[in-house]
Amino acid sequence: MRKRNVRAAIAAALCMTVLAAGCGKKADDPVFTGDKTEAPVYQANLDAIKSSVYASADNLDLEPGTYISVIGRGSSTPYWNQVKAGVEQAATDLNTALGYSGNDKVKVLYSAPDENDNIDQQVNILDEELARYPDVIAISSVDASACSVQFDLAIENGIPIVAFDSGNSYQNIQSTCKTNNIEAATTGTKNFCEKIMPIFGVKSIDELKKKIEKCVSDNMMRYRESGYAATAILDWVKIEEIAALP
Repeated sequence: MRKRNVRAAIAAALCMTVLAAGCGKKADDPVFTGDKTEAPVYQANLDAIKSSVYASADNLDLEPGTYISVIGRGSSTPYWNQVKAGVEQAATDLNTALGYSGNDKVKVLYSAPDENDNIDQQVNILDEELARYPDVIAISSVDASACSVQFDLAIENGIPIVAFDSGNSYQNIQSTCKTNNIEAATTGTKNFCEKIMPIFGVKSIDELKKKIEKCVSDNMMRYRESGYAATAILDWVKIEEIAALP
């Protein structure tokens, strides 16, 4: 029972790391300067995870060769591509922290439907993964009430289930890891504003707000009929300029 709980805890930690990666930048490898290893660019995302114990691979007790199956809801959007990248990075971080190499490495595999939110494909993937007898399954369910038969089979075989990104009504889910959407939206808005401030020639978000309000006010008559006040903002903000920012 202890090993099962440990695997579930590891999967929960992995899912929290993956969600942080999905909302952040592409990960870079840590940089060694000769004195110390500098924190990777995604460390800020990990620092935001609560509880903080899930943000670190330190002091983990995970058997060599453990297989963690992560099943997402899609594989064709930027968000899910980042989640996949986060899974791969988390696997690398786990093996580095545990000192595992070769056949001892912890295997973490991300699988998802080719078409986003295709429930039939996701169920088929879950069936295939159960046939491989993973040590733990982490899944972002397309349908919160689906897969109960598969989950029963997993539990019967001692495979704990962790839900991430979206919940599931199955009673024996070991843990559910979700993004705080309010905090994510606040962070995303702040980061976006900081990106476009140079375009508007301002140095603070308050100045940016005033600039945009003036932009909308000056152009409101032009867009009143259609109601697309946001189009006035795009007159000021050129998408290609934003994309070119570091």
